[in-house]
Amino acid sequence: GVQVVTSKFNLNIATSQYLVYSFNSSKQKLISNITSILKNSFYSMYGIISRPVLEITPNKITINLFFFVSRNKNRRQTSSYYKKIKFLSSNYKQLQFLCVNLGKYLKKPVELEVIRLYYPYNDSQILANTIGLLSKNIRNRFRTLVDNTFNFSKIKNPTKMIMLKNSRISILPSFLTGIKIRLGGRLLSQKVVPRFTVQTFQEGSLARTKANVVTSSRFTHKNKRGTFSITVSVGQGFF
Repeated sequence: GVQVVTSKFNLNIATSQYLVYSFNSSKQKLISNITSILKNSFYSMYGIISRPVLEITPNKITINLFFFVSRNKNRRQTSSYYKKIKFLSSNYKQLQFLCVNLGKYLKKPVELEVIRLYYPYNDSQILANTIGLLSKNIRNRFRTLVDNTFNFSKIKNPTKMIMLKNSRISILPSFLTGIKIRLGGRLLSQKVVPRFTVQTFQEGSLARTKANVVTSSRFTHKNKRGTFSITVSVGQGFF
């Protein structure tokens, strides 16, 4: 059976990177291939995914992941389309096809369990890829992208959130404590800068005393000026 299901927020998944219950280090290439298939498949549906979490049992393989529907300026028509039709219902056949192909590749039934995020800054992998894809366009100024990320991110003061936690009036499963964005290399939208220039921008705190979990992800791409990378670190506090 092929099955695509949605789930509510799961703290264990949110704090995981690659959880693989049967694979060992010799299977890392296989995991990378699965991630690449998922990434490309969701991108064709205008979706950006987090790192997948694989749960393997004798009967099936369950793949858990977060996804975000991209809505950049180049996809205005798609954006209005997604406002009216839910992502899963409009792409259900493609998702089923994806499960079938993964099942053939892994030689075991595959169940895809997905959780939609409505803000890219809630996952470092999704945020890194979102900024990276937008940065490829020469019309998108990197500093503007960074400023917009910080302006729209709901970064909370950890001390105040702890007070809310103690008062037991918060319904949030987690909150952002800080975001750090690091650019290495040169973008086409930038003026001429040294090849090995590194720029770092940070808002909030990523200190272990403030954040329960800090995750980091990197987007790497090559343009006419060489290779550039964007590394994003996101700190989260949990209730």
